[in-house]
Amino acid sequence: MILLSACEPERPKAAAATASAEPAPQAAEAPEAKPINALVGKPAPDFTLKGLDGKPVHLAALKGKPVVLDFWATWCPSCIKLLPRVQKLHREMGGRVIVLGVNDEEPAKIKAFLDENNLTVPQVMDSADEAGKAYSVGIIPFTVFIDKNGTIKAVHEGINLDHDLYADLKGEVDKLL
Repeated sequence: MILLSACEPERPKAAAATASAEPAPQAAEAPEAKPINALVGKPAPDFTLKGLDGKPVHLAALKGKPVVLDFWATWCPSCIKLLPRVQKLHREMGGRVIVLGVNDEEPAKIKAFLDENNLTVPQVMDSADEAGKAYSVGIIPFTVFIDKNGTIKAVHEGINLDHDLYADLKGEVDKLL
């Protein structure tokens, strides 16, 4: 048996319909999500997002080094279980690999969570869900492994509780080096 764990990201909710005789307007359909394996082998969608320090982080500017993107949230138990392993990866391989957390919550909330848990992984704020949509994030944690040329080499959706989570992360990063 394989035990998987994941959280569904909170998305902005449509305004509640008011009572009226007219039918509520239909929201435009979201583009169909790409299966995660459809991302592998493709160029990583570019983005420019602000870091916790307010400075812009442009993904394309990171070409030349492998990048790991970890989409997560403070309210997600699976994300919280994975974060210490992401921190270890950042600490042990930070000189050779760029590790970025991607979060759509308020910066103050993220900073407080990171401080409380002694986490130093650099973060980018995806408050408009720009990166989440570009990468078709369906559940979190959602981890994307990008090689030095900007090509997606692997995507992990959720976590496998039957595996050594750090070994899974490091194994993917070793393939990028």
